[in-house]
Amino acid sequence: MALHRLGVLFVVLLCVRASGAAQSGINLKFGLSYLETQALDQKSGAGTYYGWHVAVAGRLGKYRFFVNPVVRYTSYDLSAKADISKLWKGTNKLQYLSVATLGGWRLIRSRPFTLRLHGGVDLDFLMDVTDNKYGLTAEDFEDLHFQGVGVVGFDVYWLTIDLKFSQGLSPRRKGVRDDSTALELSMGFFF
Repeated sequence: MALHRLGVLFVVLLCVRASGAAQSGINLKFGLSYLETQALDQKSGAGTYYGWHVAVAGRLGKYRFFVNPVVRYTSYDLSAKADISKLWKGTNKLQYLSVATLGGWRLIRSRPFTLRLHGGVDLDFLMDVTDNKYGLTAEDFEDLHFQGVGVVGFDVYWLTIDLKFSQGLSPRRKGVRDDSTALELSMGFFF
């Protein structure tokens, strides 16, 4: 019965969204994450790690300019390297809760299609570091990590696709010079 109610709510939200001309709303999204850093894998140099994320983003502003607050949970697998099938297993996780405030500009703004650019600062709060083969613990990481963010996004009706690039502005590891770069590909629904 709860699934039926959720389905009805989803259809109602889509109808309300499709009928409204304003482009302010909520974006629920999920996707894959990629992290490259010098600090996580000291033995072989640069480390490349894959993960997943879920996010809730607001989009405030119905004309060209808008403000885009975002709350995101990201989980990286420290052992996945190139094996994406390991992403959902329970160990070797580096987990962050992120809060971002971005400013955005709609380059193309039409009823069926919108092209957006966003930019701003992302604050990553360390949530947990699970057991891993490197022996890293939460004490090895900074509690807060700053990133500069750039996003290119597309809306087709209520479907959204975002490609986000982040460059670390502060180190992830305590006492280690860190050059981290992250990419995220998200798909979501805009209400």
